[in-house]
Amino acid sequence: MMKKILAAAIVSAFAAPAFAATANVDIYGAFRGSVDFVDADGFDSRTRVSSNNSRIGFKGAEDLGGGLSAIWQWEYAFQLDQQSATNTFQSNNDTQGSNSSRHTFVGLSSKTLGSLTLGTQESPLKTSTGPLAVFGDTLADYRSVFTKLSTRSDNSVMYTSPTMTGLTLRAMYGARNENGVTATEDSNMYAASVVYSNGPLYATLAYESNEDVSTTVSKNDAWRAGVGYTFGNTKLGLAYEDNDRDDSAVTTTANDGSAWYVSVSHKMGNVTLGASYTDRDEYTSGADNGAKQYAVGATYSLSKRTELYALYTEVKNDTNGTNNIGAATGIATVSTVAGGDASGFSLGMNHSF
Repeated sequence: MMKKILAAAIVSAFAAPAFAATANVDIYGAFRGSVDFVDADGFDSRTRVSSNNSRIGFKGAEDLGGGLSAIWQWEYAFQLDQQSATNTFQSNNDTQGSNSSRHTFVGLSSKTLGSLTLGTQESPLKTSTGPLAVFGDTLADYRSVFTKLSTRSDNSVMYTSPTMTGLTLRAMYGARNENGVTATEDSNMYAASVVYSNGPLYATLAYESNEDVSTTVSKNDAWRAGVGYTFGNTKLGLAYEDNDRDDSAVTTTANDGSAWYVSVSHKMGNVTLGASYTDRDEYTSGADNGAKQYAVGATYSLSKRTELYALYTEVKNDTNGTNNIGAATGIATVSTVAGGDASGFSLGMNHSF
């Protein structure tokens, strides 16, 4: 008996300091697996398993006194679907997922002055209309067609203001190429947003500018506006984006365009029904590269952290459009030919912790 008591005391003595050292660390994440049945013009229909931006993260804060805290976060995407035999990182294509760093930073936070963070961070443009998404991080993610500039910037510094009666300001600078290599040595981005979220009303306005994006793209800008309203168990969302891209080759104006997005969801007990529609106009040297995306689905909540869902989405391209499902979303793409259509039916399960 005495040996058991002594052993317990030794374990407690070593465990207590370790726990104290990590007491300010929160572990969070989401498993977002689905089975997708996808089809597209020019390609064979197929069945696949998708990870849908499954991730794990750690975050923490240390109280420095006087309303000031040191804050940090590390987040990483992991895969539930196919990996290579050599377990190397994967590209984000039709059959393979991508392991990657996500929203990761360190900084200081003040209750009265706001926070200043640096690292790999979500652009204010990207996060501005996120709350309006009905099918975010699924096969039907609205970003597939809505935007051509939805970014997470490495080497970034971001200021976030305190929330004042529902109003929050964000401003970011990103040094895209800190190595200073070749024609993109001055590659950088600027972004800012204002968000109002108070009671049933959500409204936002955001802008982003990217300089020396690549050896062929000298500039890519976009501004975005969105509004959402909740009444009872029904939520409505509306968003608009306009983007302008300047190519080094002056004969082309690729990706100049604008897009509308509208969404609705309605909760009935454990069931939530949703629908969304996106319409994008885009022209490259006069060619019509626009598209439309439709999505409908239903979610059933098993608990506060676990849900099942079923959804259908379709992208219908204009004459020369090559928009696909999954573009710029982190979801494995469903590509199609110019002027073709792509569609998919998805059955999934989400578990957050």
